[in-house]
Amino acid sequence: MVFYVSDEVDSDDSVPVRTTKFCPECGAAIKINAETCPQCGVVQQVTQKSQPQPTSKNPIIAAILNLIIAGLGHVYIGRSKRGVVLFLLTMVVAAISSGLGWILGVIVCSYDVYKLAENKPAPFDFLDEYIEKYWP
Repeated sequence: MVFYVSDEVDSDDSVPVRTTKFCPECGAAIKINAETCPQCGVVQQVTQKSQPQPTSKNPIIAAILNLIIAGLGHVYIGRSKRGVVLFLLTMVVAAISSGLGWILGVIVCSYDVYKLAENKPAPFDFLDEYIEKYWP
């Protein structure tokens, strides 16, 4: 597991770019592309995370689609896997909460897709790491 220290905003398109991470051995903050840790000398696992492509889709349409069905707006902006995962998570929460969780899930998913369509960080960005790892 890799933990990140900071996000810097790329001046070109205002999308955060990770520049540092923690060494899994000693916990020192190191550059994200460092091959070895300068503190303990342990060889680092270099991860090549694919950055999602910026979208030019309308954020309002994406949010409205998500208000109809959780995850549908994600499919609209080209993030289908994330949409399916959020749909399934919303279904589980709805089942546990006797349906009330569906309302909360749809609202939070709509906010998430709205931010994604604006090419800004979104609440469920952490899911991308797991989706890439377990659903290539």
